[in-house]
Amino acid sequence: MKKNCNFIFMILQAVLFLIFAIAGDFAFCEDHMPYQIVKLLPGVTYETSGSYVKMSINYDVSDSNNTLFGLGARFHFNSKQIKYIRTDNLFNLFKNSVVQEDTEDFDNDLQTDSYLLISWFEWNGRWPGVSLPCELGLINFQIIENSTPSYTPINISFSATNPGYDVEYSSSIIHIISK
Repeated sequence: MKKNCNFIFMILQAVLFLIFAIAGDFAFCEDHMPYQIVKLLPGVTYETSGSYVKMSINYDVSDSNNTLFGLGARFHFNSKQIKYIRTDNLFNLFKNSVVQEDTEDFDNDLQTDSYLLISWFEWNGRWPGVSLPCELGLINFQIIENSTPSYTPINISFSATNPGYDVEYSSSIIHIISK
C-alpha cells in the first residue's frame, strides 16, 4: 500500500510540474507577443508659424511578418496650433482618412483635441505584403499663422491592431519657434 501511495504522489508531483511549466510557458509567451511598430518621422522638428510640416508614417513588425490583416491608427494633434492639410501616398488604404474631435481623449493628452483616423486592411491577411520596414504614407500639416512659440505633440493611438499582436509606437513633437 505504501508503494502505491509513493507512486501516486510522484505522479501527482509530475502532473503539477507539467501544469506549472505549461502555465509558465503561456505567461512567457504573453510577455513576448510580437508587435506592430508605427513611427512618425521626423520625431522632433522646429518650425515657424505658417510653415508646412510633412510627417512620414513608418511601419514595421517585430517578427518581420508582412502578411497581417492591417492596422487602424489615430494621429492626434492640437487644432489650435496646427492644421491638417492632407495625406499623400497612403499605402493600401482600407478607407479614406477622417479628421475627428478627440472627445474620448484616446491618447490621454489634454494638449490634443483632434485626430486623423487612418485604417489599413487586407481581407486575405496579406498586409502590407511588401518588404519591411515600409512607409505607409505622409501626413501634411501647417502651423497656424501667428502661433506663439511653444511645442505641440503629434501622438499616436490605435483603433485596431492585428489579432495576437501588440503595438509599439513613436510619436512626434513640433517645436514652434519665432521667425
